[in-house]
Amino acid sequence: MRMLTLLCLLPGCQFGLEQLILEDGPRGGSGDTSIDETDTDTDADSDTDTDSDTDSDTDTDTDADTDSELLNVRDVTPAYGTTVGGTQVVITGGPFDSSATIRFGTAVATRVSVSANEIVVQTPAQTAEGMVDVSVTTSDGTGALTSGFTYYEDGTDTYGLIGSMEWVHYVGSYWSGTDEGSASFYLTPPTDIDYWELYSRTLDSCGSEYVGPDLYYYEPALSSASLTLPSGGTLAFPWDTTTTTFAARAVTSAQYVQGGSYDLDPMQPDGFPLFDVPNVLTLPSSFTVSAPAMSGGTPPNLTRSALNLTWSGSGGDAMVAILALRNAAQDDWDETITCAMRDDGSFTVPSATWNRWTSARYVDILIGRVKMASGTIPYNNADSGFAGIYWNYGLGRTQ
Repeated sequence: MRMLTLLCLLPGCQFGLEQLILEDGPRGGSGDTSIDETDTDTDADSDTDTDSDTDSDTDTDTDADTDSELLNVRDVTPAYGTTVGGTQVVITGGPFDSSATIRFGTAVATRVSVSANEIVVQTPAQTAEGMVDVSVTTSDGTGALTSGFTYYEDGTDTYGLIGSMEWVHYVGSYWSGTDEGSASFYLTPPTDIDYWELYSRTLDSCGSEYVGPDLYYYEPALSSASLTLPSGGTLAFPWDTTTTTFAARAVTSAQYVQGGSYDLDPMQPDGFPLFDVPNVLTLPSSFTVSAPAMSGGTPPNLTRSALNLTWSGSGGDAMVAILALRNAAQDDWDETITCAMRDDGSFTVPSATWNRWTSARYVDILIGRVKMASGTIPYNNADSGFAGIYWNYGLGRTQ
């Protein structure tokens, strides 16, 4: 967990004590005289109080203490943003005034508003990720919040999370496949791809044994994550150390809600703030495949030179296909073709794609509609790359 340390500057306070000394003034007196006829007492008592106390105590307060009133930076909200700057941040504490200069590290922020206890700023840009101190300097002093703000690499128009929730619908009466669902995802550094690039380099193209772009992920140091379902329930995603993903291996039909929107529940991976992602996942609706005619009683014949894929509906962000050519023993695949397509109803697989096509082979055919959500990862402004996919899965036979 990232710790935020509040740095308080506590100037000492000194108070001068001014003493008032009361002094008696000079005092005078006379002796008693007794008079008789012959007494010519000429008592010349000249006792004169010559008390010349000249106590000129001038003890005055010379305390020149110029300590200013404590300036405190108590909180920064939000405590994270991207390296491009421009994140609107509220700083609380005080006392602040119009002379305030606000720094994130050494870079000066743009002030939006200032009151005695709150400053609103836009963060300055930084050249690298990491924590910085947030300081406020006024004409009366300086306060700072140590490691008060964390910069993350800007992820605008990239993915900050990649995964999929998939439903596989088996078509055709020639096998006994049972519809099933699964889901997995992981957090990534900003990744500049489209989801369909995991299947082919460009839309409306295919590749044999295609290897997609390199993908990296963060070690979350969490045992699980969860999504809130459209129905309000929760779907748990335990961390799978084998696949290094948050994985829900058995998604039921009740949990896979066609057209539904899912939220990522609050989570705090190691080194990240607590965050959630509304609308992290949106699922597509079901559709049918008319060519190849996989839904009959026997697998349709496939022609390499005219392998047409045709489906119903539209509205997906892309269509994807997996065509796996089984070996003669039907226990493995000789070649796997993957395609990325526009969701416009049809696509012809290029005949030159196939390298190992021979006759009388079975081909596993999966055609899927992909739907992407609009959720944004709050700490780096990246998009959700959590794809919803609905697959139709059937067979064909080469000729």
